[in-house]
Amino acid sequence: MTRLMIVESAAKAKKIAQFLGEGWRVEACLGHVRDLPVHTLGVDVARSFKPAYMIPSNRVNGVKRLTKAMRDAEA
Repeated sequence: MTRLMIVESAAKAKKIAQFLGEGWRVEACLGHVRDLPVHTLGVDVARSFKPAYMIPSNRVNGVKRLTKAMRDAEA
């Protein structure tokens, strides 16, 4: 069984992977993967300020990589 852990930095991913050993895959998200829109309010005032998150264009490839890793992992 392959388990997945996502951490923020590549250095942390490498170090944690050493501790966890076999059966684990540790990936780094390299910072925030979603944010509020820049050119609009970003929250729906009528719906209790529900946020409208978006994936920044410079994070799309990272999100695809993490999504694939999640699909490949069993836990």
